[in-house]
Amino acid sequence: MKNIASKPVHRYDSGSIEIDAESLAAECLVHIYVNTKHLTSLLASPENLDELVRGHLQTEYALHHHKTEFETQIKANEEEFIVEVTTDTELHLASRNTIVTTSCGACEQDQLSALIEQTPSVSNPSRQISIEALIRSLNDMRNHQPGFGQTGGMHAAGLY
Repeated sequence: MKNIASKPVHRYDSGSIEIDAESLAAECLVHIYVNTKHLTSLLASPENLDELVRGHLQTEYALHHHKTEFETQIKANEEEFIVEVTTDTELHLASRNTIVTTSCGACEQDQLSALIEQTPSVSNPSRQISIEALIRSLNDMRNHQPGFGQTGGMHAAGLY
């Protein structure tokens, strides 16, 4: 499976309909297991999964690969990917039973206060990233993910 899927679409222009193709960012389920225990499932583009998982573990679980050595193994079928992370370090990570998406979840809330109450707090980073480094990283991501230029959307594994 690739990051980009070409899908047929109907285009309406100047009173006529044409069949055309649209490039869309492909998405699939990515299940992450740590030492054989299911940790979480992501809805993500299917390429650069090693980087995606390492970045997810770092940002969501404060598991830094340079502090905790771990290996990843990726298995796939037609509809989903399983990423098995193994480490000799005993980890106590809270498993999530819901699929993690890039959406904020506000669409599913009746009140904004309910969303705020469910949003976990994030501790301050141990080091700051300069705006120049962030812009450089975004440009690098764009250069390494040509699908972004075609679809406008890919996962941010390139930032990692």
